[in-house]
Amino acid sequence: MNPKKVLTAIVAGAIGCSGSAMALEVDREVMPRVTLSGRLITTLDSDYEASGDPGINMGDSSFSARFDKRMFEQGVAGAVLGVKENEGSVAFHQMHVFYWDRDVEVKAGRTQLPNTLVEFPLVRDHDITSMTHVGNGSSNEEFDQLYGKVFTADWVLDRKAQKLGVWAGTRRNENAFAGAPDGFDSYGLGYRYEPSEKYMYLNRIRHAGILLDAQKDRAGSNPYFQSIVAGGEINLNNSPRRNWSMGIQGIVNGGVSGVTLVDLNSATDAVSNRARAKSNALVASLRYTDRPHLLTRLQAGLTVGYKTYDAGGTELSVIPSLKYRIGQGVDVVAQYRNTQYSDGLNAVDSTNLVQVGLSFSLDAKYNDSIGERDSILNQEHGYIQ
Repeated sequence: MNPKKVLTAIVAGAIGCSGSAMALEVDREVMPRVTLSGRLITTLDSDYEASGDPGINMGDSSFSARFDKRMFEQGVAGAVLGVKENEGSVAFHQMHVFYWDRDVEVKAGRTQLPNTLVEFPLVRDHDITSMTHVGNGSSNEEFDQLYGKVFTADWVLDRKAQKLGVWAGTRRNENAFAGAPDGFDSYGLGYRYEPSEKYMYLNRIRHAGILLDAQKDRAGSNPYFQSIVAGGEINLNNSPRRNWSMGIQGIVNGGVSGVTLVDLNSATDAVSNRARAKSNALVASLRYTDRPHLLTRLQAGLTVGYKTYDAGGTELSVIPSLKYRIGQGVDVVAQYRNTQYSDGLNAVDSTNLVQVGLSFSLDAKYNDSIGERDSILNQEHGYIQ
């Protein structure tokens, strides 16, 4: 046989087979749903007890993007990337992957630490962090009290509102404490009751739960110290037009031994020392929401927090706040915070902070073909509810 003819036949056959294979290949790239969410909040702050000089505060401003797809069999998986203003710079506060279906929810990466249960009617989520969140004993940074590397797994008990969950994570050791643990340094479990948002103003219980938080101590004298968080929010009436609700949360911190009042007032490590100290905190709020034509226009809130330390010292904060919506996603915000200290817990007996400003938020979806369980904007502090 002519070698040239054989070679031509082989090449033709290869091309034919390649064409057939390509014809059978299905384009596997499916465009994900894309959700963009963000909030820019700017307030004029005047802490007249401290300096008397007002300043601009852009804290809690953030932008996030979520990408998710529906799986072949069941469930939805995706990823979230988010950046947030942090002391004049920008830091990743959301960088995680997730999966959820009717029975389970799994999340892994940087996100909120599961160390609180109730969102109080405050302008920012870190306004009284020491009372509303279990602190980070390995960092003095405010950012690290709220975010960390976390793996969470929740079982949706009734496929609706009840969740039983466990988590393990790493609280950031920003201050490079010599005795701080490496790898997973925090563990927890909890139960949460979270009805759908559409029942927010109709059910008596908006949400409730209990959490157990355990973290390794940086000093090494105690392997772990534990905290218990319990709380919830209830509707005082069932009117979606003019709604009154009350929230309450308590934190009992078992802490470690040996933390003194001097440690609580440390010039460098006061925040982390207070997180490690044995303490009890209770925060309660009253919230009024006005919704003409079922569109939220005004929210007025009063939040009161009290914390006592076994080493000595107490703090009491009273915070009235007001938010008025002037346009879709645009709010005028105002807040006054008075904090009283006793028994030498602080250098001064009281502080006062007045904040007035404007907040702009957005939540936009593209290629939306997936049912929603939670809004991406709910990952941020939802001060209007």
